[in-house]
Amino acid sequence: MTSESADRYFSMKFGLEVYRELNLALKGFILIRRISGKSPRTCKRECNLLKAIILKTQNFTDLNELEKFLHSTSKPNAWYMACTLQNFINFHPIKDAEKIIEICNLITRAHHDNRDLPDFEEVLQFDDIINDFFEQAWNQEHFPFLPILLWWRITNVIPMRPNEFFQIKFGCLQEAEHSLWLTVPRIKNKSTDINEVIEWESIQIDHNIFESIRSYKQVLLNLLGYEPVYLFPLEYYQKYRKRQVNMDAKRFNDVRFSYLLKEFYRDVVESKFEYRPAREIKPGDTKHFAIINMVLQGFNMLSVARMAHHEQIESQENYFYHAAHFADSFVYHLARKRMENKIAEKMPEGFLGKRRTAVDKGKIYTLEELGGKKKIPYGFCGDESNDFPIHCVPDCRDCEHYIFKPAVNEINTAISWLESQSSILDAEIKTTLRCMKEINHSLIQIQEEVHRIKYEESYQSFSKNLLDLMDRKAMVDSRIMELDWNDEEDTTDK
Repeated sequence: MTSESADRYFSMKFGLEVYRELNLALKGFILIRRISGKSPRTCKRECNLLKAIILKTQNFTDLNELEKFLHSTSKPNAWYMACTLQNFINFHPIKDAEKIIEICNLITRAHHDNRDLPDFEEVLQFDDIINDFFEQAWNQEHFPFLPILLWWRITNVIPMRPNEFFQIKFGCLQEAEHSLWLTVPRIKNKSTDINEVIEWESIQIDHNIFESIRSYKQVLLNLLGYEPVYLFPLEYYQKYRKRQVNMDAKRFNDVRFSYLLKEFYRDVVESKFEYRPAREIKPGDTKHFAIINMVLQGFNMLSVARMAHHEQIESQENYFYHAAHFADSFVYHLARKRMENKIAEKMPEGFLGKRRTAVDKGKIYTLEELGGKKKIPYGFCGDESNDFPIHCVPDCRDCEHYIFKPAVNEINTAISWLESQSSILDAEIKTTLRCMKEINHSLIQIQEEVHRIKYEESYQSFSKNLLDLMDRKAMVDSRIMELDWNDEEDTTDK
């Protein structure tokens, strides 16, 4: 079977000649599933599952083996197997069908609370590596991996399935008078047509994404010498392959892109940047990152569902679980970067090593440098303007101008003072996320437009406050990190 969206051929071997009648029934069942609109990938998965069940149970004669088999796998997989088996029995009645259905009914539906995503600190580290690797003018080293850059920049903003991303056309960019647009394909979730239905949608994008795509298109034209149909044509992929792939294919697909992503991890992330993540990011993960980012930026779940083409709005609430973890990781990552950058300003050597780890932090400020600055609790104000304290924030601890420099006899009290503010801000972040989740739940229920607008405004207000709280906590935590490092250095020196 050929899948147009996956740009792949899915071969199926039935191989049940020993059970000739079942073999014929299985072929008919898979054919009906395909005609009803199931994708070739789904048809192949169901075929393989049913073959495994038939062989394990010896033509459904050993029902104890069926129970063992269903309980030997994960809950989501067992549920899927049980449903597939019941569908097959409804299509082709067999002996002991009622007993088999009873066994299947004992398999409880798997509750998909949260998708398994990589650790967000590793996601942010990967983002740093992408930006660092591509920050200079592109050259031959970058060319093989440009699809990785575009995948990361586009699908972290626009929630897209990988197979939608691979089908973007070469002429995807449009410029209006004051806006920039990207036209992307959308594969309909449910279709009763054997042919997959694609709708095209134009989405407004920012200047950075627009210029990245435009620059890549120029590279593509220079390499190929002609204008391809797709933004990621097979010819571009084959330029950097020792072995040629099937020429009947037209473009990148999930298999080819996954292979390229593994090369990027091997040659760039691990070899060049010397970083080994616990779990590599998968092509489909970025759709969920994009949704999490939309949640944190104040898009309500109705907007997110429309953008992500999700049919069940209620399921969007699960993203608040990931949003809370992402917020924690983002705060930590931002705090660490601020701490490292601040120290780098005082280091003539700059950052050493490809991962920009600060390795020799030293003293941040001398007493001579602080001589002319305003004294405030446990430190000094670094604001050089004449407006002090007119534009001051409510708490010095999370102000960008605050210089933490307690006296030696005040150090323990001062650290506790900083840590208490970090804890307060952490509690406020969690409370704000809970409020956003509750407002989102209410938005799903509300029908009246007037009330909906009111709730949306409240939701956006909480989102703005959330981003502010994350920024302030990162500021406080970066100062705590500086102290932790200085303590380690003092111990090492002794």
